[in-house]
Amino acid sequence: MNFLTISKLPLLILALSVPLASIINNIHRTIQTEKQISEAQLKNKFDISINHIKYYTELFKKIEPKEITENYAIKDPNNQMYTTYEVTFSPIIHYPSNLYKKIFSAEIFGLDGSIKQSEKFLIKLNNDWKHLNQCFQKLNKFNSALITQKNAVNFRAVKCKIYFEICIAYETLCRTLELGDYRPEVSFIMEDLDNNYQIWIPFYNFQTLYNSIKTVERISLQIFDIINVQNIEVYFPSFPKLFLYGPGAVHDWSHSMNRVTAMSGVPSCISDISYRFTSHS
Repeated sequence: MNFLTISKLPLLILALSVPLASIINNIHRTIQTEKQISEAQLKNKFDISINHIKYYTELFKKIEPKEITENYAIKDPNNQMYTTYEVTFSPIIHYPSNLYKKIFSAEIFGLDGSIKQSEKFLIKLNNDWKHLNQCFQKLNKFNSALITQKNAVNFRAVKCKIYFEICIAYETLCRTLELGDYRPEVSFIMEDLDNNYQIWIPFYNFQTLYNSIKTVERISLQIFDIINVQNIEVYFPSFPKLFLYGPGAVHDWSHSMNRVTAMSGVPSCISDISYRFTSHS
């Protein structure tokens, strides 16, 4: 009897050890299985994101550039003779990976596992196009006002400043789209004929600027086609038109500005000739 009494607890532990070991083993196996599932899901998401990046960046690279030619003339200070030059450039997506990061948000997976587009990028691009159109609207309104104001004071200085704003708006748009080669490799120094402002801009002729804007519009529309933006009219009400002005918006800005010289490409800027105060873009 004493033996049985003394042996009850050890015998009980011995009897329970087999099912207990089985339970522990099952728990361990479940934990391992969940870990493997989690790792597989993580790897799957990683593979999807890598393939997604590769797919879209390759499509961005396939957008063909269009060559734009700028002809300009520089006066020789010694003999006062003009020499004509020609420079070409081709706006193109130069940083496709950076563009991808802008278009698709950091939290790329939606609740359904899809990769989401960044609303922030679409709003920024919309604002850039809107601002460029507003600059042209300002120029058109000012030109219309001049018809009734025969003796407008410093009107050429005002137009010079608007031209500068248009160039800045164009360059901002190109940077948003991660473009390269979107301007000539030279900058042109011009002064308004009212002697108020000196501006450094990337274009010698307004026509070249207009052609560049139309090229960037084409690139923008091709990007929209690639990424298949849903409800694009919400962001761009005038779609498929992004730039709202036709060839009639182009005119000869030499009537308002004196072309001084050309230099290697530098940031666009404007200076008050009287006070020599400079603000850079």
